[in-house]
Amino acid sequence: MAYDAEDPDRASLTVPLDDDESEALAGLLNGASMVHRVGEASELPGISTQRLRIDPHAPFDGLTLADTRARTETGASIVAIVRGVEVITSPEPSQGIRGGDVLVVVGTERGIDKLREILWHGPKRANPAAD
Repeated sequence: MAYDAEDPDRASLTVPLDDDESEALAGLLNGASMVHRVGEASELPGISTQRLRIDPHAPFDGLTLADTRARTETGASIVAIVRGVEVITSPEPSQGIRGGDVLVVVGTERGIDKLREILWHGPKRANPAAD
């Protein structure tokens, strides 16, 4: 809704939304709010929040969050994925990762640095000697 500059109580433009559109907009606004609140965690001692971008054609482009083994290997948690205007909060391990995604990560500086390395170099192989 846009308001008249001379009369802020009068709408000069409205955009009607059906139920699905209203729900989608509410989800976007809630997701954006969630990502903003996650940033507040960085005010806690020893906890950091960072956004890590997945480059197109990076090792995890097309894989899942479970494939990163983020929490197991680093102790850092991926708490949201920002994909264009979409925000996926509390993503499941089966959630796919795409090039261009931004992962919102919470953890220690050391854990986040380690996760950045994993995302850069790709998933660990079960038996690298077999190559």
